[in-house]
Amino acid sequence: MDEPKVHNQTIDDGDERYSYSPFFTETSIPNRGTRIIDVSTNQWDIGETCALSLNFDLIQCNNPEVLDQVKYLMAHYVKSKSPDHALAIFGNIKAFLNSCDHLDGETGDDLAESFADELLNYFVANRKASNERGLSDLRLIYRLGARMGLPLFLKNVANALRKIKLKGHDKGLDVRVHIEGRSPLNSIQLESLKNILKRHQDKFAVGEANFWRLAATWVFIVLGIRPVQLRMLMVTDLVMNTDKETGKVTYLLLVPSAKKRLEKPRSRFKRRPIPAFLGELLRQMKERNIKRYVSQGYDESMVPLFIASNGSECDRKKRARPFALILDRTAVTYAFRDLISVLNKYQRAAGHKTFDLHVTPRRLRKTFATQAAAMGIEAMLLMELLDHEDMQHVMIYYQLGANFAVKLNRVYREGL
Repeated sequence: MDEPKVHNQTIDDGDERYSYSPFFTETSIPNRGTRIIDVSTNQWDIGETCALSLNFDLIQCNNPEVLDQVKYLMAHYVKSKSPDHALAIFGNIKAFLNSCDHLDGETGDDLAESFADELLNYFVANRKASNERGLSDLRLIYRLGARMGLPLFLKNVANALRKIKLKGHDKGLDVRVHIEGRSPLNSIQLESLKNILKRHQDKFAVGEANFWRLAATWVFIVLGIRPVQLRMLMVTDLVMNTDKETGKVTYLLLVPSAKKRLEKPRSRFKRRPIPAFLGELLRQMKERNIKRYVSQGYDESMVPLFIASNGSECDRKKRARPFALILDRTAVTYAFRDLISVLNKYQRAAGHKTFDLHVTPRRLRKTFATQAAAMGIEAMLLMELLDHEDMQHVMIYYQLGANFAVKLNRVYREGL
């Protein structure tokens, strides 16, 4: 396929503005013969001997990056395959995208991660004893996108999908092949991460960037929330209760639901108890942020719990808007990477082993869910904890068996 012509496009997702360069900029393309097809609208007439059309208006996903790259892929099939083949491919893409709930508000690396998660969940939910042609087509589409270098399609996920034996009888088992840097941490890896966080926790002072990164990492480990939920937390969401008789302090975090369609942000919350050590970290952040920003005229309800320590971590364009101090999504995505580089310096200085695993908020979220399923937490409760609206994304952890994580850990121990 010809190299795409790039035109910068600014998109407003309601929270931030970002620049995206479309890959698909064609207004007309040739089919496999000599016919020229008009692709300037969302309805492509691709028929040769009868009327056949690709209607992109039937795709319910409204993310412009997804639609752009899907059109780029579909143009490849229209140019090289029969209309019936292209229509079948389009039907499978449409069915998959219409099952996705959490793509509209994402962009860049976050979108690619969410897209991969949705695809893996879709594979698990749609395994059959026979006739898995639809999943096979989706795998081919994803691998093609990765070969073309489209940013929505990750090479490590494409390589993992290649290992799946379709049309099998073990529904969902083989979709959970190990993907480097994406699969949930096993108990040994998780314990190693916790130990390094605890060992150097006292080296950071409130107000430093690595202090909020440390607290954020613990929040992802303990609660398994999404990055967007962490960014939405305000100082008023941390609740402290002191027992009058014992003086013991307990902590609750009111976690806002996210990505709920037709709902305003911060309109629904879930009460999540947190351990005392994490509550103490958040309390220090809360008191520091209130002292610093309420005196500048901010209402407490508008002061984030996790706040930028410097201007580069916060979108300057939002300064005059409500919730102006909210962290940039990129700062949260790479918080652990930046934190671990500092922690590993301390590890090397002390002669300890460094922590070299690639860890992201989404990987910690999947680790939380896997561990919860292994502990026997009910699926309905886990759905609430993960802030999902349906069971499809939750049942992946149960269709593999509640003891999947235990078996996985046993394999790792035997390997060691």
